[in-house]
Amino acid sequence: MIAQVESKSRGWDEYKSDHSVFDGRLVLHTGARNASLDEVLAAEVPAATDTWKPIGHGVLLKEVIDAMGGLNFSVKDAAYSLARDGQRFFGLLEVAGHASPDYGLIIGLRNSVDKSFPASICTGSRVFVCDNLAFSAEVVINRKHTTHILRDLPACVARAIGQIGNLAERQEKRIAAYKNRILTRQEVNDFLVQSVQNRALPVTKLLDVRQQFDEPTYAEHNAYGDSAWKLFNGYTEVLKGRIIELPKRTQVLHGMLDALCGVDYGNTERVEFDQVPVEAN
Repeated sequence: MIAQVESKSRGWDEYKSDHSVFDGRLVLHTGARNASLDEVLAAEVPAATDTWKPIGHGVLLKEVIDAMGGLNFSVKDAAYSLARDGQRFFGLLEVAGHASPDYGLIIGLRNSVDKSFPASICTGSRVFVCDNLAFSAEVVINRKHTTHILRDLPACVARAIGQIGNLAERQEKRIAAYKNRILTRQEVNDFLVQSVQNRALPVTKLLDVRQQFDEPTYAEHNAYGDSAWKLFNGYTEVLKGRIIELPKRTQVLHGMLDALCGVDYGNTERVEFDQVPVEAN
């Protein structure tokens, strides 16, 4: 279970006052414009219509922070980015207390007020040495900007954040399996082709991943030999500049690597905002 440590933030008010102490190690994606928390909160929200009820980026962020604080989870670091004149928001929150030299547990958020995508949260691991980002598929939350989004949001976020401890254990099991699975050259070649077929990798990037496996940019990726962990790092190194595509591609990638390495979590839950029953007030 993820360790509980003294928090930098236990709720929204504390988070707003403490966010300046984050050290900025999180990297969103190549070319992203980092945004301050004040800029995120100041982003304009268009007027609602009868069927479309946009929420501010800060509304989603606040719900996640409050849900984390309620379960004694804290934020170790954070990064935000705005695009399209503030209409699109991406955020990363690193969960404190998950000590590992190789990876950490990340909560990724995104929201739009231009109808491009719903309010979303997913969780995954991040490779510290090269600032890669990967999302796993155990908890994926999407909620369209429709009627009752404000009513449903707190209960749905709380239910998802409540699974962080289990996700940390699953990530540890997953990464250990990747490190212990040594691949033959034929297995690597077959996996690369299958990942293109499954759309985990653009065909134009296939040779780039192969190059990363043969000669990693970061020497630390060779620590476990020709392992599935090194192959995974090769993929995330090549894909890390594609933040919009990254969650879906790495979800597919994790599924393929889990099958290759014999990782079995048993029954896992996929949470969707629109599928979680909420008691009427």
